[in-house]
Parts: sequence; structure tokens; C-alpha cells
Amino acid sequence: MENINITGQEELQTLETTKYLRRMLKNCSDNSKIIFDFSIYYPSVFSDLELTNLMFDTCKPVETRIIEAEILQRQHLNDRWINVVLMRLCFSIRNENSIYYQKSTEYARLAVICGHNEGEAEKRLVINLTREKRYNQIVELCSALLDDKKIKCLLSKKYVGYFEKKLKINEKRLVKSIDTPYCRLFSKDEYKRWMDAIEAENIDVNISEEDRINALLQRSLSSKNDDYIHIM
Repeated sequence: MENINITGQEELQTLETTKYLRRMLKNCSDNSKIIFDFSIYYPSVFSDLELTNLMFDTCKPVETRIIEAEILQRQHLNDRWINVVLMRLCFSIRNENSIYYQKSTEYARLAVICGHNEGEAEKRLVINLTREKRYNQIVELCSALLDDKKIKCLLSKKYVGYFEKKLKINEKRLVKSIDTPYCRLFSKDEYKRWMDAIEAENIDVNISEEDRINALLQRSLSSKNDDYIHIM
């Protein structure tokens, strides 16, 4: 693993570095081998090193890392990134035991509730719920993502297009759904937690994606002295 250490405001504000960071923010996805600095995009109570070790410490079995991460998750229920890590870990061994597939769905759901709106957790939910034929819940999720301007603003363009497509497809599948409109993906209290997390981001819906990414970079500069990008 190569670590690119970017320190200080002057260096991060150089043209090439800023372009690089902006590209990482736009292109990072669940299929990517790029593990972007966890807290530069959204804050976490855990350090980048802690989260990265949970994901990639091959000296420990995945099951052991899941147990360790679950202990941390119970201690910090509102941290979005620990839920994303658990979602990824559980999905990586889904074929070993079906319980891990179910857990990956639940941790994706919790990541969304905690305010992780980059798109990865929401996409994992859509994929998992499609397999379970819970089309009503997919429609509920996609509608919430696309109807709320502040949530939609946080999603990259590729994810907006993805969820728009999935909304149309799954609306046509509702007659085949094993769930009903009363089988909600989020309770009222959970939905409120999600909206509160969004409000805490102070999103300006009138700015472009480019300006939003620049704002995220500037926010990271003001809150951290040392930032790391981890590249596999």
C-alpha cells in the first residue's frame, strides 16, 4: 500500500494536488481499489489508520475484524464510517454464511441513517434488496434520495443517474414484490436521524458539484493538519 502524505494548506492548494483530490472524490466507489481518506469526505470518530486496518489487516481473519468493528460500532452508533466498514467486510464473506449478507444490508442501512450519502451504501442496499425482491423498499430509498435536494446534492452524478434508473425499474416490479408499502426501510425516527445528519452538513443546494467538492476540501483543511490518501 502506498501512502501519499499531503501536509499543510499551501501544498494541498497546489493546482495538481487539488485536481487529484477532486478526481478521487468523484470517482471513489465500492468497486474501486482507492480507499480515500475516510474523514476528508465525512468526519469520523475513528482515525484513518483504525478504519483502514479494519478493512485490510490481512493478519486477522475477516470474521475477527468484523467482531472488532461491531464492538466499536456499538460504542459509536452515530458514526457512518464504521457502518460502511462493516458493510464492506460482511459483504466480502457473504458466500461463507448467509448471515453476513443480511448484516451487509443492515450496516448499509445504518450508514445511510447516520448520514453517509456518498452513494456506496445506498447502492449496496439497492443491490441486496433487489436480490430479496423487496422492490417497495427500493422505491422508498430511491425516492428519498432523489426527492430531497440536499441528499441529491451530495450524490455524484453517476449515482444520481443510477438511482433514477433503479427507481423506474423497480416501480414496474412492485406487483412482484415480496414486501408491501407498509414494510418500511426506515422508521420515522430513523428517517429523522437521517435528515438531521444531512442538515448538520450545511449543504448549499444552489452550488455546483465542483464548488461542493472544493468546499469539502477546504473544510478538511480547516479541521486537519495531516491528511492521507491511501492507494492500493
